[in-house]
Amino acid sequence: MLKSYFNTILLLGFFAVLIVGILIYWRKKEVAVNRVWFLASVSASLWSLFYFLTINAPNKEIAIILIKIVHTLGLIVVVLWFYFVTVFLEINKKGENKKIFILLTLGSVEAFILNFSPWFMKDMVPKQFFNY
Repeated sequence: MLKSYFNTILLLGFFAVLIVGILIYWRKKEVAVNRVWFLASVSASLWSLFYFLTINAPNKEIAIILIKIVHTLGLIVVVLWFYFVTVFLEINKKGENKKIFILLTLGSVEAFILNFSPWFMKDMVPKQFFNY
């Protein structure tokens, strides 16, 4: 029952965030904030979809690949969300915010590289009602 709840929430999140992102983008494609929101929405919806796939993975090898994709998409969501906020608040042109964005991006690249190392995750095991 609890697994069904997680599955439903993740799939609803996938569709809801993707649809909202598409609707906002279609409304005014030429507006920068709409384009950034769309990219953040797509990455967040893919994160939700891959999280769903991970908790329903048929075996450990597939689950490990999927969770690495989930972690990568999570990094992308963080970077795009920060960029969206700076564009939305119109503070993205300031030099200090560009430096923070560059540092955030570099930190995300480092986390991405570590994501595929044995230092980040060694193994996956079944936990409660999740396969992995």
